Amino acid sequence: MNSVSRPVKVFLVEDNAADVLLVEEAMQEAGVNVELAVVADGEAALDVLTRHDGRGDVPLPQVVLLDLNLPRLSGWDVMTAVRADDDARHIPILVLSTSDSDADIYRAYREGANCYMVKPMDFGDFVDAMRATADFWFAVAALPSPDARRGGAT
Repeated sequence: MNSVSRPVKVFLVEDNAADVLLVEEAMQEAGVNVELAVVADGEAALDVLTRHDGRGDVPLPQVVLLDLNLPRLSGWDVMTAVRADDDARHIPILVLSTSDSDADIYRAYREGANCYMVKPMDFGDFVDAMRATADFWFAVAALPSPDARRGGAT
């Protein structure tokens, strides 16, 4: 599916090991060419996303898949910190949550989410959702290079 020769660098922030496996399997089943990095709590996510060294030694991901209910720091806190970080604010944040609450959806977009997906309970539906997500974010949308830092056209 992914016509990009290099894999898309995707950063999954998810504390549920079963959901991590589900995302991995769904991406594989959907034929998505990704390099998936995973952390299980909000603090670890911020270590990667906002406490990088700024010299390019630690490339930022191209897309973040973010659960909202995380230990140590919530997904809400992660999103707020990323959107306040000059080097990371450009990264698309795709919320992946079990909540279908209108209040959560509204808040996620208000706080900077680029997409809000309710986790399907059925594996086939989950694969379809990952395929649709990949079709848009990894094939249609133009994403910055993982090595991109400041500069370029505005």
